[in-house]
Amino acid sequence: MKLSVAANLLFVVLCSFRLAQATEPFAGEELKQIDFQGHSWVGRDVAALEKTSYLGDDALRMTSASMTSFAYVDELDFRSGSVEMDLASVGRSVASIGFFGSADGKQFDRLIINRLRRFDENGSHRLRQAVVTMNKEISIVLNVYATRNQDGDEGDLQNWIHVRLELNQNRLKVFIDDDDTPAFETGGVFDQARSGRIGICGSPCLIKNFRAMPH
Repeated sequence: MKLSVAANLLFVVLCSFRLAQATEPFAGEELKQIDFQGHSWVGRDVAALEKTSYLGDDALRMTSASMTSFAYVDELDFRSGSVEMDLASVGRSVASIGFFGSADGKQFDRLIINRLRRFDENGSHRLRQAVVTMNKEISIVLNVYATRNQDGDEGDLQNWIHVRLELNQNRLKVFIDDDDTPAFETGGVFDQARSGRIGICGSPCLIKNFRAMPH
């Protein structure tokens, strides 16, 4: 278990370090645009942004071209309120939510949803998490257990997972599936001076049922 914790924290640090080196702005980059489920999505520095079908549902799939690839909802300035969506990842990728990007697109914070199989019967829905700050960016890795199916077994790690974020000034609460208790809560770490962009990162990452309710 100690080795697993060390490996996870090493992943977070390396991921955040690579993000901190990114300097490519929005200006001059090729942007992809697509309408999906009532929202206009913009892909910055993405290899692909396309509609698809995943597990029988309509989905939007983003494939990254680099560590700074980001698909966000156009003309949405989200600074406080709640936002929810269904996310899925394919293969060894992890679904990630990007938010509070800088106006020039050089930086954005991210919430990484890492699906794990249950290690013991008494474990909570949340296993562990880490918040890492690198060069004005916040990287949150939230490890959650796969949802059990009707047979009592862990569901496929590539199934959809429902995520709800509640943002109030600089305080963040993260709810997984239909839980009433937040899986993660933190505050005092976000720079509200940055833009209110919100979207997805990670590759490949799939999303459906995006809904934002700003205050």
